[in-house]
Amino acid sequence: MSNGDKAIILAQVENKSRGKRQALMALGIPKSSYYRWRRCDGLESHSGDRGRPWNRLLSISEMGHFLNRTLWHDQAALTSSLGP
Repeated sequence: MSNGDKAIILAQVENKSRGKRQALMALGIPKSSYYRWRRCDGLESHSGDRGRPWNRLLSISEMGHFLNRTLWHDQAALTSSLGP
């Protein structure tokens, strides 16, 4: 759906003083879409630019950085627990 279509729908529903839910149902627009468009003023597309997913596998360089930090931390903890 184009940004112009979204703007028209937002204007139509906003002009309703009551019964926004019924207006959305009549237009076949889910409430979640309407409120997302309203939050973003209906002017931006939400395709793709959502950041890193929580379950994405680490790249080789990220894994190396993670392992180096973990090993360094474990080594520091071990040496400090052994005492002087």
